[in-house]
Amino acid sequence: MDYEKISFDTEDVKEPYYSIINLIGLEDTVKLSQKIKRTQINFKKSYDITKDFLQISECVGKEKTESIIKHFINETVYFCDFKKCLDIKKMILKEFNGFNYKELACKFGYSERSIRRITKNKK
Repeated sequence: MDYEKISFDTEDVKEPYYSIINLIGLEDTVKLSQKIKRTQINFKKSYDITKDFLQISECVGKEKTESIIKHFINETVYFCDFKKCLDIKKMILKEFNGFNYKELACKFGYSERSIRRITKNKK
């Protein structure tokens, strides 16, 4: 899915990316998610300069990295692919007009059958 081609609100994004968007902004969050997807990071109490933290810092800068670390301190966070954190079903239902199955299928990378299944109770 090409994130630039779809529009979504921050409310359409699940954790941990919802929090990160609020900390560093949407553009940097999408950039970060592409760099560290499928990574689990343990945000320890003491600031460790590990490979993971260096990757985040290279992507969004030291100041934004420190904000992320402070927010997730003492937590272990799994960073999935950003697409998996989008509430796609909610977005499909928001855009569904009763007839645009094919358009939504193309936009979100789903089959028309899946779009029909998701929207069947909205008609």
